[in-house]
Amino acid sequence: MKENHEKRRKISTAVWYAAGIVFWIVLWLIVSLAVGKEIILPSPASVAKEFVRQLGTGDFYLSLLRSFASIIAGFLAGNVLGVVLGTFAGLSKPFRAFMSPAMTVIKATPVASFIIIVLIWLGKALTPAFISFLIVLPIVWQNVMSGFDSADPGLLEMARVFEFSTWRKIRYIYAPAASESYAAAVKTSMGLAWKAGVAAEVLAGTAKTLGGQIYSTKVYLEVPQLFAWTVAVIVFSLLIELAASSVVKLAGRCGKSGNNRKSEEAEKGAEKSAEAGQNTGSDETGKASANPEITEIPEGGAPHEP
Repeated sequence: MKENHEKRRKISTAVWYAAGIVFWIVLWLIVSLAVGKEIILPSPASVAKEFVRQLGTGDFYLSLLRSFASIIAGFLAGNVLGVVLGTFAGLSKPFRAFMSPAMTVIKATPVASFIIIVLIWLGKALTPAFISFLIVLPIVWQNVMSGFDSADPGLLEMARVFEFSTWRKIRYIYAPAASESYAAAVKTSMGLAWKAGVAAEVLAGTAKTLGGQIYSTKVYLEVPQLFAWTVAVIVFSLLIELAASSVVKLAGRCGKSGNNRKSEEAEKGAEKSAEAGQNTGSDETGKASANPEITEIPEGGAPHEP
């Protein structure tokens, strides 16, 4: 019964989603017919025709590949540094306070301002990647740090009692606690990095990229081509977010099983530490006890063996 209800709910959501797409396309068609000028608002048919034409050209795939490579490079760099800084911030309150002003400035500064500044410093080629990096960094840093803060206090107390090393704490306690928040950061930052990277390409006028193509169509007032390149950006952005969501779900399933194994390993390690402590205490007690083969120690004399 519950499965049927869930299935109906998914079908209903899909139907309403499709209805929303149809509604906005029809509204676009009505407005374009009312305007009657392709240079202001081209019709959906002319945009679709131009989009299909672009799919048959080599420039389309070259631009797509260059944009993807540049933005993904910045995305990965932001993830790596964000995880490292977020880990240190989660472990050290002074380091968190030290890094907070910089992260606050990065999050508060408009993307357009960053694009212009980076364009002056690094030039056209590196601007999209660096902008993507700046967009991703504070998101990952914040989510990893928040994940560390959500770690189970009971497990942390156990780690303190059994003198876990910092690495073991990260592996068995902090990493599982931060996995869900980090996955959310990846999913969110991927779409934002893509849009910010393309915006950087537009303002920088980077050649042979999606943003560069949009800039060229704007210069020459090729409005149908402008819309077609914009549709390409939207479609690829949706595909990237879908891929990121799928990877996050897969990693979540693997992470849950891995976390269970890690929890079991941590418990076994704690039990072994407790047993080792008990054995140490027993050994010390045994050393203080007499040898079982020695039955008597006469006053002032050597012990007699049976």
